Amino acid sequence: MEYRPLSDENHEIRLLTLVKGEDPAFVWCELDHYSLTKHPPYIALSYYWGNPAITKTVMINGKKAQATVNLEAALRQLEADGYSKIWADALCINQDDIEERSRQILRMRIIYAEAYLVLAWLGIE
Repeated sequence: MEYRPLSDENHEIRLLTLVKGEDPAFVWCELDHYSLTKHPPYIALSYYWGNPAITKTVMINGKKAQATVNLEAALRQLEADGYSKIWADALCINQDDIEERSRQILRMRIIYAEAYLVLAWLGIE
């Protein structure tokens, strides 16, 4: 998956919007940029990544991306519960861009503080 760079000047983050997709076998999302000073209400998701080698496909902006099994299950449940705007580190931060990852990690306290709700996903069971 390709990420558009975040604007550090505007203190941008990415948020997932859960949407209904063509194929219910996948979780469908849109990924958009928002300023930490002006953003819609969102949920910050805290979860155990699990084994990064075991993934499921999610659709982001119409393209396939990989998410850990735990993250995919959490997103599926959040969608079923009617939530739409989500911040989840594995997908909202470009994990392949070390500079971006470092900057976003420094902002995580603010990202969680700005969320209207922080959920801890403990798994399906």
